[in-house]
Amino acid sequence: MATVFGRETETELFSPRNGFIMSSFIEELFDLHQVAFVSADEKAAREDGMIMRWRLVVIDENILNDDVYEKGCFIRDINNTELAFKSAARPASRFLYYHYVVSILRARKFKRKGENMLRALAADAGYDIDEAMETFDQNIVPQGDIQDLDDV
Repeated sequence: MATVFGRETETELFSPRNGFIMSSFIEELFDLHQVAFVSADEKAAREDGMIMRWRLVVIDENILNDDVYEKGCFIRDINNTELAFKSAARPASRFLYYHYVVSILRARKFKRKGENMLRALAADAGYDIDEAMETFDQNIVPQGDIQDLDDV
């Protein structure tokens, strides 16, 4: 990760300061890149860049009707739910956004429902969406046998 985020972050990724507690069910969806955490209000970042408000978003729309066993509801009921923190400590934004982008790319690669997330990300960054999608398909999505991003 130091290659992506810089040498100063080598110990930060697995630091207790960078963690937060979540249910094992949500952790599994997070690890499978089916959900991610994004800023609940991009304009509310502190001067040091720390984002204080986060929400859970569903990347893989195929799971919206799955049960959340711990809560007695469906995934769609917790989509876009703001997280409740008990202190001022927050995970590092860069790692959560990196996970979000990788999740979107995986959704596109495996043709999961969720392409609207990739389109929204490209539009927010100021890219021509059709050109960005064509470039992604031609240059990033490999043809034939594909290697999972986790294996890279």
